[in-house]
Amino acid sequence: MRKIAPLLVMLVLCCGLAFAQNRTVTGIVRDDKGSPIPFATVTEKGTKKAVTADGNGRFSITVASDAHLLITAAGYTAQDVSASNAAAVSLVRGEGQLEEVVVTAQGIRRKSKELGYSIAKVNTDELTNGRSPQLAQGLSGKVSGLAIFNVNQSVDPSVKITLRGYRSLTGSNDALIVIDGLQQPPGSSTMLSLLNPSDIESISILKGGQAATLYGSEGVNGALVITTKKGQAGKTKISYNHSTNIEKLNQLAQFQDKFGSGSHYAASFGTAGYKTNYLDRMKDNWRSYENQQFGDAYDGSIRPVGRTLEDGSVYMLPYSAIKGERERIWNTGFTTNNQVSVSGGTGVNTFFLSGEHNITHGIVPEDKSQRTGIRFAASTEAGRFRANFSAAYVQAKYDRTTFDFYNETINQAAHIPLSKLRDWRTNKFASPNAFYNDYFTNPYFRLDNDRQVYNDNNITGNLEMNLRLTNWLNIYDRVGVMNNTRQRTNTVAQFFHSDWAKTKAVVPAPYDQGDGSGITRAGADLQGSVYDATTVENVISNDLHGQFNHDLSRDISLRGLVGFSLYERKRRLVEVGSSSIVVPDVYNVANRRGELTGGEENVIRRKFGYYADATFGWRDKIFFHATGRYDGSSAFYKSDRDKSLYLYPTYGFDVSAILTDLV
Repeated sequence: MRKIAPLLVMLVLCCGLAFAQNRTVTGIVRDDKGSPIPFATVTEKGTKKAVTADGNGRFSITVASDAHLLITAAGYTAQDVSASNAAAVSLVRGEGQLEEVVVTAQGIRRKSKELGYSIAKVNTDELTNGRSPQLAQGLSGKVSGLAIFNVNQSVDPSVKITLRGYRSLTGSNDALIVIDGLQQPPGSSTMLSLLNPSDIESISILKGGQAATLYGSEGVNGALVITTKKGQAGKTKISYNHSTNIEKLNQLAQFQDKFGSGSHYAASFGTAGYKTNYLDRMKDNWRSYENQQFGDAYDGSIRPVGRTLEDGSVYMLPYSAIKGERERIWNTGFTTNNQVSVSGGTGVNTFFLSGEHNITHGIVPEDKSQRTGIRFAASTEAGRFRANFSAAYVQAKYDRTTFDFYNETINQAAHIPLSKLRDWRTNKFASPNAFYNDYFTNPYFRLDNDRQVYNDNNITGNLEMNLRLTNWLNIYDRVGVMNNTRQRTNTVAQFFHSDWAKTKAVVPAPYDQGDGSGITRAGADLQGSVYDATTVENVISNDLHGQFNHDLSRDISLRGLVGFSLYERKRRLVEVGSSSIVVPDVYNVANRRGELTGGEENVIRRKFGYYADATFGWRDKIFFHATGRYDGSSAFYKSDRDKSLYLYPTYGFDVSAILTDLV
């Protein structure tokens, strides 16, 4: 017994010494810009011991105290570091290698080869190439299957985004917009126009419903998942960018320029006076005041335009098309953009601060806008806990016409010099009391007369927290909020046509063909109007899920998550207006005749959902992916309604393999 006791003591000391020679190394793998590299592989050299970093580049591995670690990641050059210097590892992107990690639905980071559906990624360099001030313009033409339509060419263009064509004849075909995990309300073109493209780290385009299943029914048309910058560790960087963009009208529809103003005035077939020669009929169709263009062929002769003015003047012009006049009436638009940003941080703390001022003058005369915004983001890490925070405030102002300038201009004959009739206040032939067209007034008068001015004040905030419970299990929680307040005023200036324009203006002899007296459109005076509206929209969402990344065996891996989400959207619209004002140019609803018009609209929508996503991998070559979501929506809820009518599932699965890896 006396001999055994010393042996036991020595054995315990030896075991303690052996354990003391091992150490647990934790660290973060980043790229040369300071951004985390997801799913990097950390291997103890000379052994088969290896771990995979999580989606934020963090890893933990127990190795010998004098061990060396080999850090590898797809698209980067491998690096050999000692265990004592592995807390912060920086990898350099390899020449000719492609980035293989993308952000998918719910912010999940996956290798491209693990995905059985189509996805595309646009990074900040591609997005800002050309320095487009609008995000939608920067995305245009970057991704196959992504169609971006500017519904109009105003300084606040309505944007329609579709992925892989149309799926519905009656419903919405718009792709879902997700910004830092926050789903944007339907018709999110407003948010796209408020984003500074330089603040965006990357955009993942999830093509089709399968790719966006985790977003439920809102993702049936695919999704654009936008991730903004969070800052980069390292030396503080200050950058300033200025850009000026010139915009010109690219093309118009083809218009005929062979025949002048006229309509169906010639005798019809079968009636008295019908002429068999169509050229003779077109001569009879000609009228000096017509908006339609079915008159006789242009011949260069001098003819009157419109009717006689009150002072006896007659606007005489060559009866020939003016080349390029339809293009000349549009302005050359320009945009000036100034941006400044500051970023930096240590190995565990980063920050990003940016400011932007953008001024746009559109191709539609008199239309203009400006956007001013500031954004701050920061991240920190303490042991197993990591947090990201971002907040932004953007103010946008718009001053634009409310009428269809394009439609108004194409209802003018090709021989009318519209570009010389801009000054309707001093040019007597441009005045609404004298403008040649009996049915459509001077487009420049409408530009000045029918206006809307509105402001958007947008505040967004996002807080992400991640707790690493084990090497393979994380708990993630995200809270996102958005508030957008729009104040809008629409005005129509007061204008009363003269008695001459209403009842006495005639076509000068010898061109009068029984055309009567008075300009048709002058019969309706503009009483003036004002309309005020305030729209307040609030969105709040919360996602809580557990993320797991575990190797079940040497050949089989499992990655996925299980989570729960809440979403609430509130919208309130209050509007008031008057269709007749008393004092000209005073646009206040108190300055009115008659009763006020107005209304109020309140909308609240809530949604909750349970979701799960899992990817099984075999030898990192074949992957089976399954995803599902179970939602409940207040849009379909009613107390006496069967649950199946407001609770509904969304699910899908796919298989991925690269055949060359199997050979």
